[in-house]
Amino acid sequence: QVKMERDQVREAMRRLTAMDLLLAEEHKGILYTEGGNDLDLLREWARVLGHPSSPLLRELFWHNNHGRNPKEARAHHFALRAVAENAIKGILLLDGDNRGLPDRELTGDGLEILRWKRYEVENYLIVPDALERFVSQVSGSLFAQTAFRSGAEFLKNSLPPVVLSDPLGEHDYLNATPASKNILPQLFESIGIQVRKSDYYQIAAMMKREEIHAEISEKLD
Repeated sequence: QVKMERDQVREAMRRLTAMDLLLAEEHKGILYTEGGNDLDLLREWARVLGHPSSPLLRELFWHNNHGRNPKEARAHHFALRAVAENAIKGILLLDGDNRGLPDRELTGDGLEILRWKRYEVENYLIVPDALERFVSQVSGSLFAQTAFRSGAEFLKNSLPPVVLSDPLGEHDYLNATPASKNILPQLFESIGIQVRKSDYYQIAAMMKREEIHAEISEKLD
């Protein structure tokens, strides 16, 4: 058993970087997300809301989980706990598309799993007024008033009416449809602009407090 523990620590050391070890000494917790885009969105929403987590999100210990498979976070967090003097806690924030996995397949000692109710984090950007505001800014002042017309037509033809009329409500459509693949790229294509997924955080930056879903505040809490 002692040899097994030594092997586990040795394997843990190979997984961690020097920066990981330094940050583990300075922080009591670590956040794992499926990618950097998720963190950028959280930062903007926290800023708009004036949420107490906003300063923390600018300086926190964060690790890219590189997708939805929880094994990366579990292994990295185990490594931290194996070598760090403090029992560092962790949160893994996952999209809603893998909620079929039982928690026992996800959790580890000191690692808490949170899931978005909607299919993915980008689904909380589907707020027509906020999207229009973003498109108007990207398109420039000369075309600001007309830029979103084709986009509004696309949303009207593609989304259930209730999603457009009540974007903050609970909708099966937004729980089952990946916005970053089936809504936002087609929306911007219909308008004739190119927006990279890594820039979607700029939509969040344009949102108003009342346009941000209550679940986002819950996750930030």
